[in-house]
Amino acid sequence: MASRAVAAPSVEYIQCWNRFQSLAEGRIHEGNLVAGERLWELVKSPDLGTRLIIRSSIDPAEFVECSLDPGAGVLRCRPGSETECDALVFRLADDTADRLLVDDRQFTCEQAVTMILDRLVWMDSCEGQIESAPEIAL
Repeated sequence: MASRAVAAPSVEYIQCWNRFQSLAEGRIHEGNLVAGERLWELVKSPDLGTRLIIRSSIDPAEFVECSLDPGAGVLRCRPGSETECDALVFRLADDTADRLLVDDRQFTCEQAVTMILDRLVWMDSCEGQIESAPEIAL
């Protein structure tokens, strides 16, 4: 049986994922400092680093799990059971490490992190979140 070649993830996808993780980590740290307590924590996967979970320190059922599928060029963020929002699925733009696509709309990694964190903090703001988010100018 012949072995199948597995395509290596593009440099842009890895750069985007690293930027996404770094932005999320910074925002979680900043939010906890402002609150004066550890409200949220970020847990990275021990494997190849293609998954992270942002969860409440108070209620573990409040979380968002984000994972990168580098082969498909997809960043998927799925909320936990206590969060009534749908999953967000971003396609990574082929030509840049800082552009994510949802349907036909384009967002920066920073905007994507903001949308995801808003789902945790403002759980009732899921409706129309993509439609009302400011799109990046091309």
